[in-house]
Amino acid sequence: MQPLFTRQSRARTQLAVVMMTCMLALSFGCAETAEAQAVGSGEDEMIIAAGMLVTFEYTLKSDDGNVIDTSEGGQPFVYTHGRSEVVPGLEAELAGMKVGDSKVVIVKPEQGYGPLNEQAIVEVPLDKIPEDAREVGRQLQGSGPDGQAVYPVVKEVKESVVILDFNHPLAGETLHFDVNIVSIEEQAEADVEAGAAPEAGSQGN
Repeated sequence: MQPLFTRQSRARTQLAVVMMTCMLALSFGCAETAEAQAVGSGEDEMIIAAGMLVTFEYTLKSDDGNVIDTSEGGQPFVYTHGRSEVVPGLEAELAGMKVGDSKVVIVKPEQGYGPLNEQAIVEVPLDKIPEDAREVGRQLQGSGPDGQAVYPVVKEVKESVVILDFNHPLAGETLHFDVNIVSIEEQAEADVEAGAAPEAGSQGN
């Protein structure tokens, strides 16, 4: 009776088995790697988009490098993306970022608090300003024509008038934001429409 395998055919068969085993191992390894990549890609994939509740740490500096505001040592800033709760230039640059991402964002006045408006600098009779507030650089609080809160700054004190600047304190400034994304959360549509958000730190606005 002829043997099932000759030495040569047995060697070829053994080689084929070894090659098949290697191929299966490689295939399994590739599949496992692909699966791991798929799982990994599912993590932290949430990005900043309209309606997302975003928490970020920040330091805001002026053009000359002076720190204007920072969340360091305090609470990070929380906002709902797409609701104009931060200046337009910053909001545009935050879009698409993920948790853990950091970025330095430079915002020109036109996309920040606007250019200086000379018409927003007005004279007010001296007797309309409390005596203890007649100090250059003092920020006052009042109400505008529509009842909205206004915060003019005393620019100059003259004999009979006080010159108030109703521009935002950062109007005309190029802003340098150093931001780090802490968290991104989806919100229920009702929360987005209501503008619900946890209490946040200040952000220079």
